[in-house]
Amino acid sequence: MSIRSVKKPVSGPPAHKLLGVLSPRAAYDHFLPAAKLLADADVLPCRGDLPLALHNVQLGVDHVLPHESRIKKELPTIDLDTLRGLPNLAAGLLYAADRVSGPASKADIGEKLTRLRKLREPMLLIAEGLAQWGLLPTERVAAIRAGKGAIDAARDGIALEALYREYEARLRNKHPFGESDLKEVAELGNQLVRSITPDGGRQRLEAPSEETGVRDRLYTLLVRRHSELRKVGHYLYGDTLSEHVPPLSARIARPKPGPEPVPAPV
Repeated sequence: MSIRSVKKPVSGPPAHKLLGVLSPRAAYDHFLPAAKLLADADVLPCRGDLPLALHNVQLGVDHVLPHESRIKKELPTIDLDTLRGLPNLAAGLLYAADRVSGPASKADIGEKLTRLRKLREPMLLIAEGLAQWGLLPTERVAAIRAGKGAIDAARDGIALEALYREYEARLRNKHPFGESDLKEVAELGNQLVRSITPDGGRQRLEAPSEETGVRDRLYTLLVRRHSELRKVGHYLYGDTLSEHVPPLSARIARPKPGPEPVPAPV
């Protein structure tokens, strides 16, 4: 029997909200045992936009579970509790993804680069003044000033710390920088040269870890259980399945702008 031939269910709160909504951490703990039971050969690498996946899961559950009575009668082998738990599973997956320590984010690199440049400029200006007084080698200071870009700035931090330390005795009481300033500019420089991808360079691959393994297992569990939700959705909605139970990575297609109208001849 088609869904179009039955009376539309009475509207109300989304079905998954009638159940216990777990915190992401609690959802992670709840689904972890099931995820660990998956065979290693069956585990899929986690891909896609996970917040989008959570949204699509909630949308699909909200369209399927109002038909619970019909599903129990016509699809008695379907585990409705498993379908109810899908939004919690997707939230637990988000928590697992947040625990993965991947390559430094652009925001983190940007913050460190801003701090390094705040230290670099006064250190370099004072070094240039000290070089004019013959206290530092002019060519080394000029070499630090030369160049541009993020990686060059990071290398400057390392070079400035080395320069001030090498001439420490000669420069005593002649500049305002303390031990903590020199240590910080060198640490920032070292961190940044390891984090910044040079122009044309390949992005660093994610290193496998226990956290990535758990994330991938939860993702695999979500893919499997969401597939069951889609099967039920197809039974209920037929050709309009994806409108009601979209794939995990589905986005709304934005219409392309048409050509501008040709002005009428004057």
